Amino acid sequence: MKKFLSILLAFCMIVTSMVFVPLTVTAEGASITVNSVDSLNQAVKDIPNGGTIVVDGTIAFADNSAHVIYLGSNTGKTYTITGGTLDFTAVNSNSAPAFINIHDNITFENITLGFDSEKNDFLFACGYKFTVAETVTFTGAKVCLYGGRYLHHNTVNKDKSINVTLLAGNYTSINGASHASGYTVEGDVSITIGGNVTAEILNGAANTIGGNVYVTVGGKANIKTICGAGSATIEGDVYVVVKDNANPNSNPSNSSHNGGGYYVFGGGSGTVKGSTYVYFMDNAKSGYVVGGSNSASGSVGGTANVYMMGGTTYSVYGSGTSVAANANASANIVMTGGTVWQVFGGSEATDGDKDSCINGDITIKLLGGTVKRRVFGGSYNETSIFSWSSSHYVNGTITLIVGENINLNLNTESDNAFSSHSRRSSTASTENGVIIYTNATAKSTHSKKLGTGVAGGKTHENEHIYSYDLNIENEKCVITQTCSEHTDHSATCTFTSPTDAVYNGKEHTVQITDESYSDNWEFEKFAVNYSDNINAGEASARFTIEGVAEVTYNFDIAKASKSAPSIKISNGQVVGITEEMEYSVDGRNYAPYVNGTALSGKIFVRYKETDNTKASNAVKVYANIDMAVNAVEGRVRDTVEIVVYTPYFDGGVSSLTVGYDHDALELVSATNGDVLSGIALNDDVLTFGNATQKSKQGTFVKLSFRIKEGAKGTYEVSISGDGIDAQSGSVAVVEFVRGDVAIAGEDSDGKIDTFDILALREAVVNESTDGVALGADVDGDGNVDSKDVILLCQYLAYYDFEAGESTVTLGANSAE
Repeated sequence: MKKFLSILLAFCMIVTSMVFVPLTVTAEGASITVNSVDSLNQAVKDIPNGGTIVVDGTIAFADNSAHVIYLGSNTGKTYTITGGTLDFTAVNSNSAPAFINIHDNITFENITLGFDSEKNDFLFACGYKFTVAETVTFTGAKVCLYGGRYLHHNTVNKDKSINVTLLAGNYTSINGASHASGYTVEGDVSITIGGNVTAEILNGAANTIGGNVYVTVGGKANIKTICGAGSATIEGDVYVVVKDNANPNSNPSNSSHNGGGYYVFGGGSGTVKGSTYVYFMDNAKSGYVVGGSNSASGSVGGTANVYMMGGTTYSVYGSGTSVAANANASANIVMTGGTVWQVFGGSEATDGDKDSCINGDITIKLLGGTVKRRVFGGSYNETSIFSWSSSHYVNGTITLIVGENINLNLNTESDNAFSSHSRRSSTASTENGVIIYTNATAKSTHSKKLGTGVAGGKTHENEHIYSYDLNIENEKCVITQTCSEHTDHSATCTFTSPTDAVYNGKEHTVQITDESYSDNWEFEKFAVNYSDNINAGEASARFTIEGVAEVTYNFDIAKASKSAPSIKISNGQVVGITEEMEYSVDGRNYAPYVNGTALSGKIFVRYKETDNTKASNAVKVYANIDMAVNAVEGRVRDTVEIVVYTPYFDGGVSSLTVGYDHDALELVSATNGDVLSGIALNDDVLTFGNATQKSKQGTFVKLSFRIKEGAKGTYEVSISGDGIDAQSGSVAVVEFVRGDVAIAGEDSDGKIDTFDILALREAVVNESTDGVALGADVDGDGNVDSKDVILLCQYLAYYDFEAGESTVTLGANSAE
């Protein structure tokens, strides 16, 4: 049959090599090799999901009057196009660009894409999932890419979602959706940029987006302007992440305030009905990082958020660079890392009169990283040596929160400052500023910078200054609030910590049992936030007031126990073992089980230890063997008992020979087990001619050996006979038997039994462990304590008297 199949396979290969488009079926799908436009067009129809189209050589697309190319079956299949070159340079012979439309979920990898060096060709993903891998090479002009459709040649005016990943290529612009009017996306827009991609501008979206917009720029991508929202109307939120080594060519400095023309905006010139979230981190660089809009025509309905977690930028703005007069422009800036020159919670400018405002509340948290020049809670207001040319302000409350770990490295330039208000010569009456130092250290470190460069170094009107001092002791949290306007206030809460917390897939929390607040306490009451309080390990409970004063309480979550697996033997094979488990041949050294691993002999199987669970107790099974000899340990002159166990015995053999080292061991006796009666020992041969079979499984025989003087190390003990496949055991000569406990003045007996548990427990309870034998250190960690008692109990609880051993290993923590 195998020969017939091999002939048939060879015949199929010969036939398929004769057709114009070779098709090779593989385990991952199909591979189709193409070498012309026609064969490529046929391949995109024939390729199954997960397949690969291999381009052999160069496929050049010819000129056509519409200068439009459609690549794909328009059915939404997913496949990869790789190898060779796709040349689009001749699609249009005149000066107009080519329009290349992707009509399937296509990934380009290890391929060259050629574009006309004098035209800016267009790529349209048309709402399909489109990926350009890092191994792709672009030649010719930069490309303009849209995640949506080219509507002039398609009656469809909407897509369900946009999903574009670009890890290679040079682009004039990258756009989340279509450029055409009337186009909509029903769901989300997702754009991921990485590798060494370059582009002049990235717009998260255009026209109408029904869901959220997600923009991620990482790797060493170099994008001059990143607008999360673009010119679209976005019903949901916008998320912009700039990370890794993005924008390596930006150079923010005292002489390059815009970093060489690099900008990051959460919004754009369109309308975001939700909120914007900008995350700037790692080693990314930019001139500006802005939570809101880049145009007075843009707006954010919710809150414009900036999370400065790393990287370098000159300016951080919350509301936007240009905001419409009297616009709603609430903002939130959280700085935990990175380097910036200036931070403004409001806008750089407003489009309106000299005294125009933005409406909304602003929060700035300076908790880490470095600020090199100035901090203002409100708007910028361009000046020339303190000659104000505008007086924009915030109509609302500005809260500036300062932690002890922020580095306010403000230099001595005359216009540097540290203030919760806008950069103005006088404070607007409706602009209220609050500065909160998160603790006494933060206040003593940074308060001397307050007011620098503002109205002669004075604090603004309407600027209230708070500081907090927090501590936890004996499960009691105390917060003292100091304010420039009144006497100190305090808040106290007592709580109970999770005791003996064990992973269960749910959150572990502290319980506040009592809380009290002094008269006229301001802000909110205690809140507790958590991190890492589900998985095993160290968990944190953060006690906060108003999210500005914080102290952390840590507690431990132990790993959960897991029951032993259910493993069986069927026709000699192990059934029920999975890759969640591990196996051992000696009960001590375990290896991960991999599907297909052949197992034979005596095998211990248990669930592996994971991040959240301990390794389970083991089960013992016998695969593909007739007999197994167990392993024991004993001291010189001790008599030890070795068990020969059989998982299945049905006769057919009249004698067995015991093999061992006669210089180290003396075979003293053989005792019948549960399988046969009438077994006799003659020298080293077991005979059972007169035996009666009682069972097919269980203890076959017990062999008693005396360990002779001078014996050292470990000695093999084997069983052999005609047609018998037996696994050998051993006798290890030791100075002490681990688990054999002896109290001072008494001799240990070389055995492990319940008397040892009682003796060890009494020694631990009475703290008299100095007088017990070395075998009392059951787990081998160098100490004798309650853990040894527990392990010894488990050892005997899982002891198999028929096989003469336990599935629980003693001394696992020792260096033996």
